[in-house]
Amino acid sequence: MPDQNPRPDLSSIKRRLVEADASTAAPPPVAEPQTPRMRPETESQVASYLRDEQRMNADDRVPLDTAASVQSEEELAAAKDPIYYRNTAYDCRKTRLKIESLCTPMDFGELVVSGRVTQKVPVIPDKFFITYQSLTGAEEYWLSENAPKDKDDSIPPIVWLGYHRVTFMVRAINGSDLPSHLVDGKIDPAAVQKKMERILSIGDKLLDRMMANMHWFNYRVDKLIDEDIETLKNG
Repeated sequence: MPDQNPRPDLSSIKRRLVEADASTAAPPPVAEPQTPRMRPETESQVASYLRDEQRMNADDRVPLDTAASVQSEEELAAAKDPIYYRNTAYDCRKTRLKIESLCTPMDFGELVVSGRVTQKVPVIPDKFFITYQSLTGAEEYWLSENAPKDKDDSIPPIVWLGYHRVTFMVRAINGSDLPSHLVDGKIDPAAVQKKMERILSIGDKLLDRMMANMHWFNYRVDKLIDEDIETLKNG
């Protein structure tokens, strides 16, 4: 008698499961293309370049503790220079230093004995020499007392002082003495005017150079006094 509950055919079920797995399986991985390898000669050239670059960078580096020393002594001195320059060809630090290297030395003893110190200055080397003299206390006082006080005066006080200072401080031009602004040892207005007219008869370009060098001369006089006082203090 046949079986009333036949067993299912498992083989057909397994076959269907295998087919379903096959249809949903991930595709096989695709091999990535390999990067072309450089030729040995090219690799050697690149390595050599990198080594050279590292060496150059190492040579260019400045140690932190010596970075400040890269600034030259002249740059440091220029930064401390107290003089104002208009930075023209004739009114600049470089020109001042060149002229000062050619000046005759000043003597502190002359200042002590006569109340003045003088110096021959090559304003234009080999062509235009000025002998300057420092101001006495009496001349400084006269200038302060006689300078215009009113802003409405025909000449600004700073201009008046500039012309009178150069008149008092220039003793000779190219070795020829100018007329003195003193009469019997005292400042004489008429003599001042006569001397000023002689100085103003010089071309304005030369006068500009005379003015600039007058200020530099004053600076050297101050340094001379300061250095000698310092020497006395130190025994």
